Amino acid sequence: MVTAMRKQKTYDHRLKLKVCQGDQSPRTTDNTPIPRSTMSTWKSRVPKPVVTLLTEQPLAAEGELDSLRTENQRLKKQLAAMRSIVMLLLTMLRLSRFSLDGERLPDEADNRRLIRRIPRSTRFFKLTSLLKRIGLTSSRYHAGVNVKSCKLTDVSSCPHSNPA
Repeated sequence: MVTAMRKQKTYDHRLKLKVCQGDQSPRTTDNTPIPRSTMSTWKSRVPKPVVTLLTEQPLAAEGELDSLRTENQRLKKQLAAMRSIVMLLLTMLRLSRFSLDGERLPDEADNRRLIRRIPRSTRFFKLTSLLKRIGLTSSRYHAGVNVKSCKLTDVSSCPHSNPA
């Protein structure tokens, strides 16, 4: 047997603030009274800080809101453009059948550039997901991170990578 759950009411933060400031009978917008037990709980707890637009200056707040909406629309357009470029580049990369599986980046500068770029991208993606997307194994990535600069032409026999 499933029992119906009672839906808990929520109140505007300004009502809670009025009660904490001493208003004994505040009413909601639909004029329903607030239960005494609820008001008692509000008085016993410290009100939580609320972030909101300034309501004392409605014109300034409305102007702020308009500028935020404009900026939001501009950023959405910019994001859509960037997303389309990234998808186009990914498609081109897949069509070229490029993969780092079993391949070496022979130029140390290119290898370093790729390894340096990856941590910057981990702000937006998990490392495992990022490495999977570019086709690089985690062992190869960590080996590239931990490798010391070696001036030998034959990297596979570099004494830095094989201490024994």
